[in-house]
This record gives sequence, structure tokens and C-alpha cells, in this order.
Amino acid sequence: MTSGAIGETSPSFQRRLRKERLGGWLVDRAFALASPTSYCLEDLGPEPRVGVLLQWGIGDAVLTLPLLKHLRRELPECHITAVGKPWLPDLFSGVDLVDDFARLVPPWAAKASIRRLPATWLRFGMDVMRCRSTRFDLLVSARYDIRDTCQLAVLRAGFRGGFGGAGGARLLSVDAGVAPHRESGVPVHLDAVRLAEALTNMPCGDNPTFPADDDAQSRAACRLAETDRDPGPVVVLARDAGHPLRRWHPGHFREVFEAVADKIGLLVQVEDPASEPKDGFEAPPGLKTLRWRTSLREVRGLLASADLAVCCDSGVMHMASASGCKVVAVFGPTAPEWYGPSGSSDTVIAATPMPCRPCYDRCIYQRPICMEAVDVGEVQRAVEIALGTHAAD
Repeated sequence: MTSGAIGETSPSFQRRLRKERLGGWLVDRAFALASPTSYCLEDLGPEPRVGVLLQWGIGDAVLTLPLLKHLRRELPECHITAVGKPWLPDLFSGVDLVDDFARLVPPWAAKASIRRLPATWLRFGMDVMRCRSTRFDLLVSARYDIRDTCQLAVLRAGFRGGFGGAGGARLLSVDAGVAPHRESGVPVHLDAVRLAEALTNMPCGDNPTFPADDDAQSRAACRLAETDRDPGPVVVLARDAGHPLRRWHPGHFREVFEAVADKIGLLVQVEDPASEPKDGFEAPPGLKTLRWRTSLREVRGLLASADLAVCCDSGVMHMASASGCKVVAVFGPTAPEWYGPSGSSDTVIAATPMPCRPCYDRCIYQRPICMEAVDVGEVQRAVEIALGTHAAD
């Protein structure tokens, strides 16, 4: 971390740093005599099998797009396996980035309510044994996490690539060092860019963007065309987030849309079909609305067809930005400099100063003051500017 870097005054971040350093030190001591396999791109062979660990949230998987696209471009004959969450096939269906999928969900990446259950660890052990039945020519992780590096070592692979700066450098054939976001506070997707360049010795300058999925976009456009709507832009509202601390009060969203209702043709509320329908948000009178409870691929199609997405810090936010949809995002406990949307027209609204940010969803207060302090008027102005109805300051 550089002087004045993100999180230098955050108690939660300092605790995380201490845990990271201790974990890295222990692994480095345990494998002090290990000798990593010398890596050479040509040694991968003509049709290498490449595995990529994607074990966290939807947004984390989207931020790895630069790596996946780079591997597909520079190693066109490779067979790419996404190793991680069970929704990965849905997220990447319709785009030629991943060839197959393997489930491997460690307890620390599972839901907080179940990650300590013995059954979660038993399932993880079974997943590890199943994954070990496949030998990868190259296995990588773009996450700056010693736990990922240890998993790379457990699974069968000819070469392994990751960030040894978090510990376990001797377990890696390709060590990308310290993640860029930890060195200089740049967006996290640049971690994937650095690892991609280290693996191939070729430049990788991609933002997280999905390749076109004409079929999904066409289906979404047809559904929108069949919907009773007013003339005007299609706006997507995604109120959910991976953690309750990242959710903005539904009443605040209502205030925003009350002010811009006459400027919107249709408001589409995206919801997770696996969860109970959300309540607490009542659309303003006269504003046409549609609930969208579909697959991740169909959500991608919707976002590629919509004019604007208004959301919290969430997987849908990253999907929207990567699909080319303009974004207005409300941020609370997460550092926007690291995890904000990457589009040139995207906007992040966050209360500042907030020295406890990032807290990694472990609020030190009784209430999430970072979300409560977000100004409704500021979000409203950002939405109006994005819709072209308010002049930027």
C-alpha cells in the first residue's frame, strides 16, 4: 500500500492486512524448500487445458473477463474450464469464453450462514477430489488471496499462475507479484490484466466487457417490445446486493424515481429467481414497470438492450457495465476505486469521507452509516444526467 492508499485508516482493512500477512508468512515457511515448475508458454502444448478459479461473487467473475478474453485470443486452441460456483454456466452461456465448468466452492466463499457447517466442508472435500480427476496444463487464479494459491497447489496442474505477493510464491510457476489494486489503488480488474500478461508475455488492455450475445439480446428486445410501456428509455433497477450492508433503502430509490418518472419509458426491476420476491419498493404512479426474474444470460440480454441501470454495488452492476449499459451505482462499505463500474459513462455515488471504508461487510457501527449517508438528491441528479435530462456540473 502506498501512502494515502485505500483503507489505510480503516480498522477492518488493517485487520485483514494482518491476517493476510500472517497467512502468507505461514505458507511461505511451510513451503520454503518447494521448487516451482519452470514455466514456458510453448510447453503448454498445442491444445492445453486451462483452469481458472472463479469461486466468489458474480461481480468477481465478471472482473476476470480480461483474463478469459486474453486466454481465448492468445491461446485459441486451449480448452478453458471455469472452476467455482454452480451459476457459472449460466453467466457465461452464449459467449465463447469458457468451454466447460467444474464446481469447487470453498466454505469461506459460501454463504455466511452455512460456511461453518460440517456438510459444507464435506462437500468441498468431495469437490476437490472430483476436480483432481482432471489434470490441467495450466491452472490460475486472478484473486489476491493465499487461499486460492493453496487450492492451486492441491489440484493437479502442470503449471500454476497467481499472485505470490499474498504468500505461497514457491507454489506458483507464474508469479504476478502483488496485485495492482493493492499497489496503487487501481480497479481490481487490472489484476486479471496483469496476470494475463504474465502468462503470455503479450499486452492485455481489455476492460471487463462481455462479447456480443445476439441471441440473448434479441430475446430481451422482443420481450421489451411486447411490454406495455411509454415512449422513453428503458431503465433497469437492481436493488439487491450480495450482502445486506450494501443495499440502499427502497424508499430512497422510490424518491429518485418519483423525480424522474416522466422521463422513463419503462422501469425493469431485476430480481434473483432463486430468492423470494422483494418488497418495500412501490413504483411511483404512472411509471410503467416490469419484474425480470430470469436467468443470468437473459439478464445480460436485458442489460445490453437497456439505456441505464440504477443499482447498488452488486453483480448486476458489474454485468451492466460489462454489457455496455450505462450505470449509476450507490456504494457503501466497498471501495469504489477498486470495485466501481468500469464504463466511461458510469457514475458512482458514495458518501465521503468514510475512513472505515472498506470494511469487507463487517460494519463497526450499529447501522451502515455509509449507505444511510448517501444523498438522494445526488443520486437523482446522476440519473438525470445519465438520461440526458440534466446538465452535468
